[in-house]
Amino acid sequence: MVTLGPESIKEKNLKKLSKKTKIFRFNGSHGDLNWHKNSINFVRKSVVDPLIVMDIPGIKPRTNNTEKILIKKNETFHFGNKKTSIQNRYINLSNPLPAICKKQKQFSVADGNYSFKLLKFNSNELTGKSLSDFTLLPKKGFNIPLSKYNEDLQEKIYLNFINKIKDFNIDGLGLSFIQSSKVIKKIKKKYPNFFLISKIENYEGYLNRDEIIKYSDAIMIDRGDLCAEIGIDKLFESIEEISIVTKSNGKPLIMATENLETMLYKDNPSKSEIMSLGHANKIGTDCIMLSDETALTKKSFKITNWLYKFLKNLSQDISFKNLKSETKKSDFCEDNYSLKNSSVLVASCTGKTLNKLISEQKFNDIILITNNKKLINISKLFSLKIKTIKTKIKNIHCETNLFKIIKRNALYVFKTKKEIIAVSLTNKKKQIRDNFVTLKKSNFIK
Repeated sequence: MVTLGPESIKEKNLKKLSKKTKIFRFNGSHGDLNWHKNSINFVRKSVVDPLIVMDIPGIKPRTNNTEKILIKKNETFHFGNKKTSIQNRYINLSNPLPAICKKQKQFSVADGNYSFKLLKFNSNELTGKSLSDFTLLPKKGFNIPLSKYNEDLQEKIYLNFINKIKDFNIDGLGLSFIQSSKVIKKIKKKYPNFFLISKIENYEGYLNRDEIIKYSDAIMIDRGDLCAEIGIDKLFESIEEISIVTKSNGKPLIMATENLETMLYKDNPSKSEIMSLGHANKIGTDCIMLSDETALTKKSFKITNWLYKFLKNLSQDISFKNLKSETKKSDFCEDNYSLKNSSVLVASCTGKTLNKLISEQKFNDIILITNNKKLINISKLFSLKIKTIKTKIKNIHCETNLFKIIKRNALYVFKTKKEIIAVSLTNKKKQIRDNFVTLKKSNFIK
């Protein structure tokens, strides 16, 4: 997943990027809406069948500076959102402060890269002393560990922004700083055509990960904000736990922040970035998200090309322990079916059966039959090979209808296999394992 910005949106660069990926992200926190709208239309015209995601600005405050600010070690600055300009070491913030833990001693800016000692705070502003010399670039994120944000304000920010972009011809929404499933349910109900990627990147979101993952279409781990919000000592453990729940629910997992930032100024990634990408692969990450690496540099294609080759040569050996599935019996009969060597065909309207199949991890590839366009878009986020067949037939679980669809698409279904295993919930009272049927190519193609 590449983030598009002023450099990468140029026709020459976009054509190159589209040879390596069809998943494009726009960050609503940067740039004006007219630029986003025009750029999205440009992508639709320039790329065949792109998948377009737009991140909604969340409730996390950002600094409102429009120019660089030089900050020296031990300098004291005030942060808040009551003033309209930066005066006397006062840095205006885009959103209100969260509820701050009384025992909190530090806060940070720019995804946790620069820290301040917390001196004092109230509901409107806080004061801190810089722990290092640095340059604060415009509109950088502001993080206070273990804080809790106002859910009602979060919902208002989301819905106001979605209302402005609902006609932008996008496929999915990235929900920044999600804290619970409450707002996810409301957005799903009001805007059912968008798939929702929940970004787990603060302490409340981490605590409520089970319910957030259950109601989301995909999950993104933003390691920068997550580290700044929960503490660096808990980062590794939290990523492992979020990935376990995501994969046990059969949902796509996206890894974001600082994946290949070294390549912004060097020809090759750092050793730690390579190890980080390897770890992401091991825990079942489906999609690597590039941010500054593609949005703000002329080296976007070089970086994307390196990542494409690296991931292509990296076999995905998912080694994480699925804690939920260890204690229950598998829904698949391995005694009767060698799923690892088979293509599995699944008819799914809502995605629940597809999620179930993917959570079991007992197959090589999937053929998805659905009448749900959103489900086809979600399937593109998986690293697993998923072929899709879109149909207008409503009752795809009916055996007669299902076989009719397969016969119409037989050359596509049996392109590389002489037989496939079909999974269909034709009888909802039965277990999934009672609905396996082996379909032979000879019965459909004479």
